[in-house]
Amino acid sequence: MLTLVIFASAAVQPAAPPIGSARSVIEAQLQAAPRVDDQLPPEEADAIRQRYLESIGKPVEGSGSGGGMEHWLKRKYDSVSPRP
Repeated sequence: MLTLVIFASAAVQPAAPPIGSARSVIEAQLQAAPRVDDQLPPEEADAIRQRYLESIGKPVEGSGSGGGMEHWLKRKYDSVSPRP
């Protein structure tokens, strides 16, 4: 049994690191100094909160067909696509 666990753990490969611009963004974020002042002025926080509340239930801009759950519900399945 122990041998099986050892062989199974040896077969698992760690996830490949991101490549290209994604990797450079992650590296820049890791090297950046931590944010000290993370408080928004109350007016700005209220404006963000209000825009968020107004956006609930509206399609995302630039999503084309509406995206999100609507995309998955209207999707047609073929023999290659897994069915939910």
